Amino acid sequence: MTTLRVVNLTYLNSSGFRSLSSEPWCSYEEATPNEAARRLQEGECDVAVVPIAELFQIGGLQPLRYGISSNGPVESVLLLSQVPIDEIETIYLDSSSRTSVILLKILLHDRDPEHAARVSYFRRDSASIADGIRGRSAALVIGDRAIELRDQFPYQVDLAELWTQRTRLPFVFALWAIRPERVSASDCEQIENALLKGLRQQEVFARDWAEQHGANRENAVRYLVECIHCKIDDLALDGAREFLRRGVSLGLFPAQQLPFDLPKVRNRKEEISALLNELAAGGRISCSAAVLLAEHASLGDLGITAAICAEKRRRRLRFEIPEHRQLRVSNVCTEQSQACSFFVIPEQQGSFLLTDDQVIEKIESLQNPNALCLSLSSGLVPEIGLDFYEQLFRFARTRFSGVLAGLSVEQVSAYAKLLSVSPEEIVHRLKSSGLDLLSSWLHHLLIDGVRKRFRPSPLKTQEWIEITKRCHSAGLSSSAALPVSTADSWENRIIHLYRLRSIQDETGGFRWCSVVRRDDTPVGPERSLAAETYLRAVALSSIYLDNLPLIESSPFWFGTPVAEVSLAFGADRFVTLLE
Repeated sequence: MTTLRVVNLTYLNSSGFRSLSSEPWCSYEEATPNEAARRLQEGECDVAVVPIAELFQIGGLQPLRYGISSNGPVESVLLLSQVPIDEIETIYLDSSSRTSVILLKILLHDRDPEHAARVSYFRRDSASIADGIRGRSAALVIGDRAIELRDQFPYQVDLAELWTQRTRLPFVFALWAIRPERVSASDCEQIENALLKGLRQQEVFARDWAEQHGANRENAVRYLVECIHCKIDDLALDGAREFLRRGVSLGLFPAQQLPFDLPKVRNRKEEISALLNELAAGGRISCSAAVLLAEHASLGDLGITAAICAEKRRRRLRFEIPEHRQLRVSNVCTEQSQACSFFVIPEQQGSFLLTDDQVIEKIESLQNPNALCLSLSSGLVPEIGLDFYEQLFRFARTRFSGVLAGLSVEQVSAYAKLLSVSPEEIVHRLKSSGLDLLSSWLHHLLIDGVRKRFRPSPLKTQEWIEITKRCHSAGLSSSAALPVSTADSWENRIIHLYRLRSIQDETGGFRWCSVVRRDDTPVGPERSLAAETYLRAVALSSIYLDNLPLIESSPFWFGTPVAEVSLAFGADRFVTLLE
């Protein structure tokens, strides 16, 4: 048997699956739910425990009938507060699993749609999440941390118990899943036999887990035996179907069949036609469906569908489309990323840094500047202190009252480390100086396997995602970007869009997404091919990012004619450079 790369979860509720660690054919690791899903999606492992919400969003994975479910109280997914649930105004979220967040939103909407619409959500790390539980602010806490905190607050709602009360069905939190192209039918049988063997010894594994984590052994055994069901029966599958149905009705999941259900047999042309019709009707699609469209749908069909999706998005989100101008304050950057030739190193010939007066002169040269969105772009230069940008933004605000963008998530992270403060403190200083939103600086796809290819290494995917969420929660919106290179696969591009859409579902903090050509894209004989790839990327962004107000293209790489054509492929505007 081929050695399979397997990722289990670090939590007590999956400790019964640790039997896999002793199998000779298994390369075994443990991770958080989000990290396990990321590794399976990016092909870094072959088998993993995947949160069920991620399974619905990703598509193309084959689940097994083993996982984590509950038919009543689960004790490890709790909404904790000082006030009753209908008085809650703000909820802090644990970053470990998206499934619990979607379950919470469904349950709140089911209870009172008007109250659910008023609730605000913010991110906090697991260690400090309890600090936010005061007044009308609550916290959604999951995993072992929930078990620790459950008796410390007067009001607690067990989400699995509430789900079962309302639906009379179990709730499935996660499922073991495989990459079908890597795991054969005989491999699946071997995996399921090993999982079943582990469940027969789950009391032993629970005691071992408790000893390793300094927990009470008998409490650990009781929790695993009484609260968690690891064999997914038909009733649990009905619960998963109901979760999918309710999520689709609220626009949280793509419409689909549960992966266990036999799909309708269609040829590729019929499947593409069905997906395009689903999109035209306002539905969402999974990652695997988006890859199918990207690789096999005609450019004309993609353009027509993207235009329809863009019009629906504009009517639903009702967002104004201000003209976007970009002003390079400096072309200097110490990072010198292999994926970006836009910036030069300090002291290099041709490098520049505008003065305050030069910035104001350029702003005043614009016609009706206050109706614009103006991005003041620059590279990462730690020697230029944060106070330089604060002064620049304040000075710009004396002559400009439009939307002001500047700096990036990477720069916020760099200054937070340099000044030994939190990203939230950097955000507070930038907002106080007049900044409206952060600019995108995404030269790399949000995939660690891609990002590792470049030097210097950019932020890791999860680090970028978490800092972005923290910036949004602290009140500073940002733009996003899809970097397009002929070196990247459509699967990787769609994974990147999936991560942007997931962030937007949670925070609503992206104002637009720019589709940009990464600078390792060849120019010359392959220019026409790259231009078609670029237009496909614009169309797929408009189709897939159904929760972002704007999709933006650019004339910088292919010229104004291609940028103008992109407006028929779902783009809402294209940016121009202020020289």
